[in-house]
Order: sequence, then structure tokens, then C-alpha cells
Amino acid sequence: MFHEQKIPVWCCDSSVCIGCRGIRDFRLQISFEVHEKTGFPQFSGKLLVKYGFYSHQDGSKELPAADLVLGINRLPEGIKTQIRLTELEPYPSLKPMQEISNETFDNPHGMRVNFPERRNAMYALRVDLLNAAGETVDGKVTVYAFAADEINARMEADRKTYKPSDSLNLKLTNWGPTSLSYGSAFGVQKWDSGEWKRLNGGQTFTMEIRGLNLGGENVEKIPLQWLSLDAGHYRIVRTFGGGAKSIMLAAPFEVSPK
Repeated sequence: MFHEQKIPVWCCDSSVCIGCRGIRDFRLQISFEVHEKTGFPQFSGKLLVKYGFYSHQDGSKELPAADLVLGINRLPEGIKTQIRLTELEPYPSLKPMQEISNETFDNPHGMRVNFPERRNAMYALRVDLLNAAGETVDGKVTVYAFAADEINARMEADRKTYKPSDSLNLKLTNWGPTSLSYGSAFGVQKWDSGEWKRLNGGQTFTMEIRGLNLGGENVEKIPLQWLSLDAGHYRIVRTFGGGAKSIMLAAPFEVSPK
């Protein structure tokens, strides 16, 4: 496997968008995509803000080893709080797998959530405010992802040598234990005068985020004529996010004379 370079990518905050990766455990603030894939409702959260909802981890340990403590400072009488923790399939699936805990609290202070102590896992934490009839009047859903520290992946071309008019099949294999995320963008470099030099192939890329789970493989077809390459030694490079790390992988290949 080729781990050319490890590049830590800091998240902008503890609540970040899908696809961001940090060098510590990170939390993903729920988005429309997550609601759509999990089937959980999309709450406004206005009542939780009004009533003074808060959360913090207990003690000096980090999640998931520490308990998550939740509370509401000014909850009206007759309103209860239901808290559910559900394990999700890795991104981009986000399909609910199993419910870890489900508890309803009369006292809005000191409500605790205990996460399973394992890495490379994602959970949806759902908080519902229930009226006297047991109906949900507001809530909040947050996704927590606890990253593993190990990445084992390989990116390779399907052949060693190509003609300028050929298409290259770029294969990505992920042995885990961490799921990978990446975009459509890639770089092309040429070996020239004893060093790798970046080329501008003029290609355009979309903003999509792709994912590859443990044990997964993906093959992407790249028409080399789009890159206008002459004879020489090249490599395709791409950056991947994996849990708490980011790595750059490279797939070398040769272009023969026309």
C-alpha cells in the first residue's frame, strides 16, 4: 500500500459539515442529507434554544470514554425529555443499524448518554421534547463520529503502460478499519529532472463527496486524452479523509509514444 503523505485537516469547529475530517474525534451537525438518509425528523430546535438546552462531556476523559451530560435550564412543567442513541452505518450510507439506548427523563438536569467505547463508529443522538400527551413538540438530532487512527488503503492503475488515447482504470481498495471519504478531484504529476512536477490537465471536477467503507473497492475510468499527456512517467494523486487522518495516495503509470 502507498501512503505517500499524511496531511492533518483541521475541522472549523466541533460541529462541522458532512465530509470534513479533523485530527481529533469530530461531531457532524445534522444536515438535510442526514435527515433524508436516517429517516429522522428535521426539528427547528427553537424551543430547545429558548429553554436553555446544554451539553458537555463528564470529567477529563474524551468521548466515547466519557459520558455525555445533557440538560435544559428552563423546561416548563409537564414537558419531558426523550433521548435516543442509534448506531449508523458509515458515511455516505448513514442507515440506522441498531438502537443503543432510549430513555425518557422527568428531571431535565444531569441526563446522561453512554456511548459504546469503540472507534470507527457513527451514532445519531436524538433529543425530543414531549408534551403531556407524549407528542414531540421540538427536538434535535446530532451525529457523532468517533474515528479510528489507522488507514490501510491502496490506489493503483490497472496497467503499467498506456497510449495517450487510452483510458486508465483507477482502482481504490480500502482494507480499513476506517471508512474513506474523497472528492472527484485528483492531480496529475510528471517525473521530470529528478522530481515530481504538477501538471494542469484542464479537467473540471464536481463538489460531490464520495465514500468507501471497510472492505470496499471502487474503479474509476479516466480517459487519458483529456489530460493531453506526452510520453513519460506519471502518477495520479488524490487526498482521502479517513476518520481522524487525511492521506495522499498515488498511482504511477507510463505513457508510451504514440
